[in-house]
Amino acid sequence: MASFNDALKQSTITRSSNVCALVKWRAHLDVETRTEFDQALTNPANTHSNLYRAMRSLGYEASLSTVGRHRNGECTCGILWRRTATLCSC
Repeated sequence: MASFNDALKQSTITRSSNVCALVKWRAHLDVETRTEFDQALTNPANTHSNLYRAMRSLGYEASLSTVGRHRNGECTCGILWRRTATLCSC
């Protein structure tokens, strides 16, 4: 039986980018919409689902889980932030 550490190494996904799909999408927003989005993203009153539905109406095509991972710091941005102690590019 393989050890947990061996299984964990095999399950690690290699990322080709330092930013997640949410940040890539955000970069294409106009300044006003980006500002509104940033405020909504950091407001704990907004659920992941509510944000996702609003984003879908603006053409966002990634998943609800991407929104949740970004807000929880579990996306490539958050992983990078924890490794380098610098702020996310968003």
